[in-house]
Amino acid sequence: MPSSGRGTSFNSDFTRCMRYGYYKHVRGFKPRDVEPAIAPLVGEACHAYFAKTFQGFDAEAEAHPAKEGAEAAFVGIIDAARPQFQDVEQLEEKLNITRPVLTQWFARQWDKLTSGLETTLAVEVDVELWLPQVVPFPHGVICECDGPRGAEPHRSLCLRRVSGRIDRVVAYDDDLNIEAPRRVAIQDFKTTGSNDLKGYVASAFRSDQHLLYVKGWNAIGAADNTSLEANEVLYSAVRLTKAITALSFHDEPRLVNDEMVADAWQRTMALRAHLASIWNQTQFAFPENTAPWGPCMKFGSRCEFWDLCEDPNGWDQMVSEAGSFEVDEEVLKR
Repeated sequence: MPSSGRGTSFNSDFTRCMRYGYYKHVRGFKPRDVEPAIAPLVGEACHAYFAKTFQGFDAEAEAHPAKEGAEAAFVGIIDAARPQFQDVEQLEEKLNITRPVLTQWFARQWDKLTSGLETTLAVEVDVELWLPQVVPFPHGVICECDGPRGAEPHRSLCLRRVSGRIDRVVAYDDDLNIEAPRRVAIQDFKTTGSNDLKGYVASAFRSDQHLLYVKGWNAIGAADNTSLEANEVLYSAVRLTKAITALSFHDEPRLVNDEMVADAWQRTMALRAHLASIWNQTQFAFPENTAPWGPCMKFGSRCEFWDLCEDPNGWDQMVSEAGSFEVDEEVLKR
C-alpha cells in the first residue's frame, strides 16, 4: 500500500541503513524512469483484495458477491499501474501465480468468517500517534511544533508524527472459554515468495510495527470501550508461489502487554530524537550500514542509491534533468 509518510516503514528505512534513509526521506531522491517493482505492486493489490473481503462479508449473503468485489479491487490497482510497464510479461506471470492463491485464501477465510468465532471490528484503520516534544535524556528535543493541531505543512513534516495503517482488527468469540478475557487482535497481512513463512513472520515480529499499531488502536479505536483494546497481534503470511498447499498460509498470534508497547514507544522516541538532531546535516552524519553485507547493501544486494554513495560529489550531474535520479516532491511534503 502507499506509504503513510512518517510511519513504521520510515523508521525501518533508517534502522536498516541511515544513509539509505537520508537519500530517500531527507533529500527525497528516487531513481528516474524506473518501472514499479512487481512484488510491492502485487502486495498492495493483495491487501486491497483482503480488505474488500472483510468489508463485503455478510453472514446472510452468498460468498460470490464479496469475492467479485475483492477481485475488482485487486484488478483496479494492477490496471492503474499497468501503463507504467513497458514489458508486462513478468507482471502477467506473477499475476497468474497470485490469482489461484487468492482464490484459495478467500475460501479459507470465508469459512472462518461464517464460523461465527471471529468478528471483524475494523478494516484499514489509519492511526496517527504523536511523540512528546521533549524526550528523556539524553535524546533531547524532537520538534517544537504544536503536534496534531499544528499548521500545515510543518505538521506533516514533523518527526514527532508516527503514522500507519492497520490491516484489520479482529475479535475472537470463543464460546468454549467464556471466562477468559475477550481476545482482540491487530492482524497484519504479509505476502511473500519465501518458502519459509515461519521465518518470515519471525522477522516481522522483530519490528516494532505491530506494537505501535496496538498503541494506535487502543488510543483511537478502543478509546471509549476498553473491551475493544487489543491484547494480541496476528501476523498472517501468504506465500505467492505456483504450488498451493496448506503451507502457503501461516497465521501466528502473539500476546502483547503494556510493557512491550511502552518499550517500542521508547525506541521510537530515541530514533526520532536522534534523526531530529542530524536532520539538517550532510549525508556524512548518516552512516552507511556496514553489516552484514558491506556499505550501502540492502537485503544482500546493491540498493538503488549505490551510485550516490559511491560518488557523493557527483550529485549535481546525477540529480538533474538528464541524470539518473530525480527528487520526489511528494516525499518532501510528508
